[in-house]
Amino acid sequence: DNDNTVTSESIDEGVRYDGLEDAVDLSALVSENSEQVAKEEKEKIQQAKKEAEEVKKVQEQASSSTADKLISIAKSKIGSPYVYGATGPYSFDCSGFTSYVYRQMGISLPRVASSQAYAGKTVSKADLQKGDLVFFNTYGGISHVGIYIGGGSFVHASSYGSGVKISSLYESYYASRYVTASRYL
Repeated sequence: DNDNTVTSESIDEGVRYDGLEDAVDLSALVSENSEQVAKEEKEKIQQAKKEAEEVKKVQEQASSSTADKLISIAKSKIGSPYVYGATGPYSFDCSGFTSYVYRQMGISLPRVASSQAYAGKTVSKADLQKGDLVFFNTYGGISHVGIYIGGGSFVHASSYGSGVKISSLYESYYASRYVTASRYL
């Protein structure tokens, strides 16, 4: 006769559940398992953070590369004359210049400086990055814009002097008229 009945006596001694001693063993197993799960979760979180940092580095490199390309386009227009209302490619006003340069990168900007100031992501002067637009109050509200190129400098179409040129944010004229900055990259 074939008796397949399993009793607690026939099961391995460490798995029996009919005594308090075995309940303590089970509690130890649960505690040990919880510690292992917590350790694995911590490792997963650390791996996710590492991967997020790698993605951030790639994005920063891509953004930096895009900004460098944008600045190269902007600098190629240095010396182009200022003409009120002009949007390039041979002459520009300030917002026509920024619109033109960004358009070469496939990015559309609003046409006038005051609209450009608030359509992008506002950034503080301390957080400026290459390619950010910088805005000035040259006559009643935001009325002038340029492209930040790093090192405290920006390229812009100036109605005074030589048209498209590089200036410093720290020149007294621009330092005293600086309003805000916007990021589109």
